[in-house]
Amino acid sequence: MHTKTKKQKLNNDIFPFTEKQLRKLRSEITSAGNFHKLLIKKEALELKDGMKYIRHDYNPGGYKKKYLTGLYIPLREFYDTDIPFLFWDQMLSALEQLEAKQNL
Repeated sequence: MHTKTKKQKLNNDIFPFTEKQLRKLRSEITSAGNFHKLLIKKEALELKDGMKYIRHDYNPGGYKKKYLTGLYIPLREFYDTDIPFLFWDQMLSALEQLEAKQNL
């Protein structure tokens, strides 16, 4: 019973993301090489003259359909920004919280 309470607390800490979604993000980061490279791939960051710039997406609905697919589809209702970097950064923060708690 104590374990269930601890697990519920952990899930509340990472809401609205699920552990499965966060593990997928970790896998994508690893495959891309790092978080910023992944966000360039997801068109949340762009490189200009060797500098990274946060991108605006003036069609959030289109962005959701393009990048919040598969396991990420349930997150569409929580995506409410025209700056995709903000969404992915929140997801990274939840992932880091999850990993920190699991390494205790």
